[in-house]
Amino acid sequence: MKQLYFIITSLCFSLSWAQLQPIDFNERIKESNVVVEGVVLEQNALWNSKKTKIYTVNRIQVYKIFKGTKSLTHIDICTPGGTIGFEKHEVNPSLKLKTGDTGLFILKPTQTSFEGKNNAALFRPYGTKMGFLKYDLTKGTAKGPFESFNNIDKSLYGAIKSVTTHSFVEIAPLNTKKKDAAFSARRNLDITSITPLTTTAGTQSSITITGSGFGNFTGEVRFSEADEVGAEFISGAASEILSWNDTQIVVQVNEGAGTGPIQVIRSTGEQITSSQSLTVNYAIINVEYQSDFYRTQHIDKNGIGGYIWQMHTAFDNNTAAKEAFMRSFNTWRCETGVNWQIGNTSNIDVAEKDDVNLILFDDNDPLNEGVLGVCINYFAGCAQGSNILWYADELDIIFRTASNFPANRGWNFTTNAPTSNEMDFETVATHELGHGHALGHVIDTQDIMHPSIGYGILKRDPNANNIAGANNVQNRSTTTTVCNQNSMTDFDCSLGIETENNFSIILSLDPNTKTLNINSKTFVEELTIHNVLGQPVLSQKTHAYITNIDLSQLKKGVYILILKSQNKSTSLKFLISH
Repeated sequence: MKQLYFIITSLCFSLSWAQLQPIDFNERIKESNVVVEGVVLEQNALWNSKKTKIYTVNRIQVYKIFKGTKSLTHIDICTPGGTIGFEKHEVNPSLKLKTGDTGLFILKPTQTSFEGKNNAALFRPYGTKMGFLKYDLTKGTAKGPFESFNNIDKSLYGAIKSVTTHSFVEIAPLNTKKKDAAFSARRNLDITSITPLTTTAGTQSSITITGSGFGNFTGEVRFSEADEVGAEFISGAASEILSWNDTQIVVQVNEGAGTGPIQVIRSTGEQITSSQSLTVNYAIINVEYQSDFYRTQHIDKNGIGGYIWQMHTAFDNNTAAKEAFMRSFNTWRCETGVNWQIGNTSNIDVAEKDDVNLILFDDNDPLNEGVLGVCINYFAGCAQGSNILWYADELDIIFRTASNFPANRGWNFTTNAPTSNEMDFETVATHELGHGHALGHVIDTQDIMHPSIGYGILKRDPNANNIAGANNVQNRSTTTTVCNQNSMTDFDCSLGIETENNFSIILSLDPNTKTLNINSKTFVEELTIHNVLGQPVLSQKTHAYITNIDLSQLKKGVYILILKSQNKSTSLKFLISH
């Protein structure tokens, strides 16, 4: 039997990191205002001056100055997102630093203002995650999202000097040379197995690490970091280590874990990296609060089962972009039941905490360099007895406007595959809405939740792992009440849907004859079916309100049905799964 899932939208309207566009290292050094080497000493979450966004201000001790400032011993770097009380703003993408992180910071002045802060003394990372190269001081190496340097003293410093043409100024000493063998001696430290080898992240799932020499005092387990595509390792909360002895460790898989090897670090500092690779099928965004991690869920925010999204008027007026977004929007609704609806347009042109779930271009709310799109999750929480609970209180999505692309580059809004000079808008929208569904990044170039994307790449549809992860959140959202909020209800995609152009359509499939039945309140003059590459595979004139289409010749896959009536048109994406 062929099973079809229908997604309806109108054809007459139109960071990842939440999808990052790589910027050359030399260009970042050249275009930045400040380049310093330093370590994160402390972090403080602050509201902006309007109290609509939370940022984290990272206090950096400066070791070396390569560009910009002349004699500063400390510098403050502002990154979006943070937690104040029971409010958490999660921004994807954003640079998420931790106390003790050491490396190279590539910076620009921030445009954000804070009460009681001198805005002129604040900086932001240039290109979000691309604005920081993290040092591994045991190996003497530095890594960023798109490059690595195997020798800090020679290759990294030399690369910077080739752009700045002058040497650095040393403010404080830092030993960047590879440590001797005694520092990383393993003392019979060994990992023999990881069970299971396939898991999920941020779901309270655990793995058992078997080996020897772990010691009887709890150390640290680090996972390949999904946000960094495995270039770095990330550790979770101490509470996520469920047990630890000399031969066995049981640990929950942290929300930031991705596919790749893991590390075990003894309490005395010795470490080992596994030869086996852990596979993480999907990740769920957690809220980190008081050094612990908490799962989140959705609620009935609008009083009718879910959330109302509003498009900024400029986005709404962009026919092609709007249509591409709606194809992605309805893909998620029909695959998982997430109860999202589109409301009236909005004149608000800045994404902030204002009880409006906004969709907009970055004309008046500029994205950082190299970022194609950003999803902001505004989480709220409460203490319910001895439990801490969190839910999505608001969501915003910002897309790069076409005019901010490099010359001869831009968006592909169509149902056709993007060219080698185009970023596929529907692919990026599907990724950002995945974050809105509380999905985190995974390390898999074929997966829509992979952190980065290139020109000419098409990945528009959630796979089975994406859907399983989204259902993990959706099932909790529809069965659990948190913080006196009503539960979300499932969106019913089997019902007739009225589109932007007043098409009201009911669809059904006869499994015996493999016939698609279309019942429209609008007179349909013509229909076509395209494959995922936008190539037509079926076309016919209809001139009717009720039409039947034989699908028996179509293979398993994703298709787009386009219905036309005079100046009106509607597209319906569907999946033939058998």
